[in-house]
Amino acid sequence: MGRLSGRRVCKSCGKIYHVKNLPPKKEGICDADGGALYIRDDDKEGAIKVRLETYRKQTAPLIDWYGKKGKLLTIDGVGAPSEVLGRFQAAIDK
Repeated sequence: MGRLSGRRVCKSCGKIYHVKNLPPKKEGICDADGGALYIRDDDKEGAIKVRLETYRKQTAPLIDWYGKKGKLLTIDGVGAPSEVLGRFQAAIDK
């Protein structure tokens, strides 16, 4: 919950921060233009709970279903975008 609810967005320029992983220099203030940071509605705890429940009910079962059909491709998404893209391309070329 903390990871998902920690995003903050600048109202004026749209720059994204995270309270723990990428905090602004001054709490609530954008480093780039001094704009106010806010929490998007979909980053609030109630909305996150709905998103997670929807995932558990609708998405997780699909992962099992496609896995059993041999049609699930799992890729490690950690790393630089170019690294992840490389792993994806290698996986689909098999």
